[in-house]
Amino acid sequence: MKEKTTICPYCKKTIGHERTVWQRGNLIGIICASIIFLGSSLINAPGMGEILLVVITNYIIFALVGAGLVSIWRIKYGKILLITVFLLLEIGMMTLAIQRPGIKDGKTEAMVTSNTPIPTPTQTINSAPSSTPWPMVSVGVVQVHSLNYRSGPDISSPIIGSAKRGDEMYILEHATNSENEKWFLVLLDRNSFAWVIGEPYYVSEKLVSVSYMTYKTTVRVADKANEYYDEESPGTSSNNSPVIPTRTSQPVNIPQPPTMLCSNTQDSVGSEVSCTIPQAYCSYQSGIFSKPTFCTDALSPNHNFTLVKWGSDWSDYNGKCIIVTGLVSEYKDKPQIEATDRSQVSSCP
Repeated sequence: MKEKTTICPYCKKTIGHERTVWQRGNLIGIICASIIFLGSSLINAPGMGEILLVVITNYIIFALVGAGLVSIWRIKYGKILLITVFLLLEIGMMTLAIQRPGIKDGKTEAMVTSNTPIPTPTQTINSAPSSTPWPMVSVGVVQVHSLNYRSGPDISSPIIGSAKRGDEMYILEHATNSENEKWFLVLLDRNSFAWVIGEPYYVSEKLVSVSYMTYKTTVRVADKANEYYDEESPGTSSNNSPVIPTRTSQPVNIPQPPTMLCSNTQDSVGSEVSCTIPQAYCSYQSGIFSKPTFCTDALSPNHNFTLVKWGSDWSDYNGKCIIVTGLVSEYKDKPQIEATDRSQVSSCP
């Protein structure tokens, strides 16, 4: 009898068909890996390192199973099965290759490709609302251990006070006397002024922002000072400086302009006024969290006006006649002024 020759039903060879099957499996691995490479490159998804990793992984997987796949290729429904498995594998591998961890945004998550830079959160900066700048005034800073306030712009004028190193003062005017010395007319308080020597060794000068009420005070006192010296003979001046007297003068208390009663400011809500409280009834509420001082024009609840200062004890105004300057607001149908500093309050002349 003839010996039966075994013929491989797939490669149609009698010998070495195992090698042929392995070659076909290897070819399938190369083709699949190439498809992955081309697909990933076309969508510009991962970096080159990731592409190589995917290609090598796919090659190993398909090369190992390629021989088995070739064996079942010609089985009934084998082609449909292999194509289905192939497509599922390709979709899965490409999905893993082109996706990275998502960026969470609330309850959703957005996936981004590998080459797409992940946006970094930036802090939102709220732009400050534009507002009218505060007025600027000149301020002198004492540079020596002690500096005298004088009644006139001359070292022979009487001394009416002194300042120490670091003290600051509002400069109302610049002037030069007959000795060619630089002097500053400075504000002592809301009602008086004095002179200090203005040479840089003694006083340095700077510009600062102030409230409109403080600015108005400096302008008013400077005007009154000029009026006071108008009748005096002029000295040498510069930079529109005031007229300098030839005789020494005493400290001047400048009377306030006529003011309305604070109790009559109901129609001035929203406006800045100066008003008088003939007798203030002031109490410091230290037991309240904001620690306010309330100064009324009559005993509460019969008052018609309130001066309010938050966080400070101004009860020293109690029983005094005071002039208040500020913006009138309304609280429980009664006018009030909320003060921020002592420059808004002065004693009646």
